[in-house]
Amino acid sequence: MSDKIKALIAHHLNLNPEQAEEALASFKPVSVNSGEWLFRQGDEGTSLFLLVRGRLQVWASDGDREDGRWLGEVRAGETVGEIGLLTGQPRTAGIQASRDSQLITIDQPAFETLSTRYPAAARALAGGIATRLQQRTSGDAGPTRRISNLCLLPLNNQPEIQQLVDDLIDDISTHVNVLIVDPDRLDEIGAPLADFSASSTDIPETLKSWLDKQESEYDMCIYRCQATDSAWTRFAVRQSDMVAKVARTADSCKPSSWHQSLVDTPGSKLARNCLILMHPAGGPEVIQGTAEWLDSYEPEFHLHVRDGNSNDLERTSRILSGRAVGLVLSSGAARGLAHVGICRALHDANIPVDWIGGSSIGAIIGGGIAYDLGPDDVDHRVHSGVVKGKSFSDYTWPAVSLLAGKRMRRNCRKYMPGLIEDLPIPYFCVSTNLNDGRQNLHRRGALALAAGASASLPGLLPPTVIDQQLTVDGAVVNSLPINEMRQMPVSKVIVVDLSSSESHRVDYKELPSGWRIQLGRMLPFIKRYRAPGIASMLLKAAELGRLERDRRKLALADLIIRPPIKRFGMTETRSYQDIVKVGYESARDAIDQWLVGAKEAS
Repeated sequence: MSDKIKALIAHHLNLNPEQAEEALASFKPVSVNSGEWLFRQGDEGTSLFLLVRGRLQVWASDGDREDGRWLGEVRAGETVGEIGLLTGQPRTAGIQASRDSQLITIDQPAFETLSTRYPAAARALAGGIATRLQQRTSGDAGPTRRISNLCLLPLNNQPEIQQLVDDLIDDISTHVNVLIVDPDRLDEIGAPLADFSASSTDIPETLKSWLDKQESEYDMCIYRCQATDSAWTRFAVRQSDMVAKVARTADSCKPSSWHQSLVDTPGSKLARNCLILMHPAGGPEVIQGTAEWLDSYEPEFHLHVRDGNSNDLERTSRILSGRAVGLVLSSGAARGLAHVGICRALHDANIPVDWIGGSSIGAIIGGGIAYDLGPDDVDHRVHSGVVKGKSFSDYTWPAVSLLAGKRMRRNCRKYMPGLIEDLPIPYFCVSTNLNDGRQNLHRRGALALAAGASASLPGLLPPTVIDQQLTVDGAVVNSLPINEMRQMPVSKVIVVDLSSSESHRVDYKELPSGWRIQLGRMLPFIKRYRAPGIASMLLKAAELGRLERDRRKLALADLIIRPPIKRFGMTETRSYQDIVKVGYESARDAIDQWLVGAKEAS
């Protein structure tokens, strides 16, 4: 271990091996258990820490992590506290151990002595700070939580649950280099067991160090547990980046006493918390009852696996192993019908959609995709609800909006039944609170209500009432919820961008009167002026307000699909088939180029 520590010191302080040997004497060892704070935001900053083993989380909060904002992770071999060491300023963020961790630390007086002898050490730290600041402002993808340790925790020991765990492990192992860490089979994988057995009340340091080393040898370590609050289960939960609890919906959703005891232990709530709900054969055709499970276990997210459904199993495997694909669908009114063609192009290219996020019309079409019934079903729902159902044609006295919105609400209820949490594919959409302009992130509740609210463009459609608050179109504040998708457990993000950067010149010096514009549209012998209608003006004005924000967010996407839909009007639903075709063809071309690039890169 001392050789490893000296190598880390040499790397971070730009020292040769002999100098690192001398510098080692200035450092002191520090141990932090999972759940403990190394320091909090605002604490005195007079020391540098180098993480030797374990994992730390960075929080913009000086209190409990629920009150803070997760900023990123610190992995073995990385440092924290450079700014405080060099400037003496208070800590700008809190550092909490997400695993049992070992560090070494050097305080300010000792470092000043060391840097006087080796000036390159201070320059190396300053250069590392500058590099991280540049990365934060370069537009690169934000912090993500890489899943290298996964804990599979059954909520009971029913054979069906054990079989699902086996199936998940088999599927993950097919695609990822995995080490299965089972307490009953540690000897089979060469673990040191001199001071450990399955009934041990503590995990020896020799085993912890060995498991830490395996993390660098494999893409993922899967910790397998039994439905019990044992020392092994507690250790596995503390060491994991994600804890996936597996339950059968045929069983009671009331948490057991052992589970409550487990979640009350320090460090048990730092990993991403997933609930996998197994739906036995012979149950309801449509998923039901998810809300009660979520209220009981309060997971960060949940996944459905229906018995015999290979799509569900493979999707769950991809999400747990960090291979999932997220699809973000944007606003665009009738032009957003291009999403239907894009959905079909992804299906034809065998690109799975594991998580869906949408805004405005993207929320509606994304909801149709989330039923996981294929592109034909999406086409039917959208065409029946938007085109045949004439969702954009019930004009009314414009006291609040140009459209009454009754047809939109009726069609949403008819073609988008059920709750968001019961959808087979994880889904979210965004809307805007009309009172304070805050964004609403909808991940639970009635799908028709949430998606309809997300598409309630001010002036065109009336606001939607949610929790006694007036709610309008999500595109008012966020037409491309890419940042929100990046917070989900997805690896790749595909974005459909329907904003237009094209410009057009008009053939008049002054906008003609409304009468002349209307006559030109109705009579062939009157000059036709190119001018937007009221609805198009409202939609375009909303788009202009956030174009620049959208362009910056696009840096977070892995694939951007931009269908050429400028020639279609913002309310031109009669061109449904043409818009869908343009979406399909543009997506097919973009996907082909993306796959070729990915193949060349590998």
